Amino acid sequence: MKKKNVTIKDIAEQARTSVATVSRVLSEKPGVVEKKRELIQRLVSEMGYEPNRNAQNLAGCRTNLLGFITSDLKNPWKVDLMRRMEQFCRERGKQILVANSAMRLDLEQENIKIMQQNRVEGLIIFPVSEWKEQEGDDHLLTLKARRYPFILMGRLEDEGFDIVCNDDIDAGRCLARRLIEWGHRRILLCGRAIHMRRSNRNKRLGVEMALREAGLSPEESLMTLNMAEENWTEELLRLQRQAERPTACIVVNSERALEIYHALLQAKIRIPEDCSLGCFDDNLWCKHLVPPLTLMTADDEQLAQAAFDALSERMDHPEKPRIRRLLPMRYVERESCGPAPAAR
Repeated sequence: MKKKNVTIKDIAEQARTSVATVSRVLSEKPGVVEKKRELIQRLVSEMGYEPNRNAQNLAGCRTNLLGFITSDLKNPWKVDLMRRMEQFCRERGKQILVANSAMRLDLEQENIKIMQQNRVEGLIIFPVSEWKEQEGDDHLLTLKARRYPFILMGRLEDEGFDIVCNDDIDAGRCLARRLIEWGHRRILLCGRAIHMRRSNRNKRLGVEMALREAGLSPEESLMTLNMAEENWTEELLRLQRQAERPTACIVVNSERALEIYHALLQAKIRIPEDCSLGCFDDNLWCKHLVPPLTLMTADDEQLAQAAFDALSERMDHPEKPRIRRLLPMRYVERESCGPAPAAR
């Protein structure tokens, strides 16, 4: 009978601790009490745990395959980025395998396993936990402990993972700062996952930063609209009827911005005369609306190259310190934003 390989999870169960704690000990990271560290080290020795060497073995037998695992392929921006990534890799003699996790952690774990079975040399992952933090990162910590090369995209708060993503804080700050320059003093931040998703929280941090730099209080000048609520349209119009109403809306992505756009126009609220409208991420239709949308857009080609370069560095240099690259977004000014009504 074939002997069962001992996993980090097996050690964690024996030590009555988490996979993350075992991973920290194996990676010689601080933050683990000495007694627990000694217990884990003893169990590693007694149980015969050996790190997975697949990534290192591939160095001598290149497959020229890379894996791209996305949390949601329904997102048009991720589809476009995947297309650019595939073209970028092909030009450099690599092929890319694509998998969709459909916002499910079990599918993400399965996709990683299938990619490894197909002997991909490294992974680029949009993690499900970017949206669903409660799902956890144990499987990613296991990959990291085994020194399997992978890059995460779209998150900042992590366990020392290699990351490449847009600088959402700077993007939020840039868009809000331009609205403040136009005289807007009450801004409505709109989206379905403002508090759930890390990137949206960072966009909000950037907006708050711009308000404070202008001498404004975020508590008084910034409101939020949760578009996950069934009655969000009624709430939007209620806020617009207030005496101290928001004169500008910032929306977390262009798909939600289109919904805000239609809701304002149906209520005969003019854009930008009555309310300016700006968002993050670009789509082909954004410039064809009347008025076209002002937005912050990522340079997808630059992002694809940065992800490829970072993954290549990790594959070539397993001992290299953590890779962390934040890419600036570009401000595109169109006719959906303008001076605040009182400033006209």
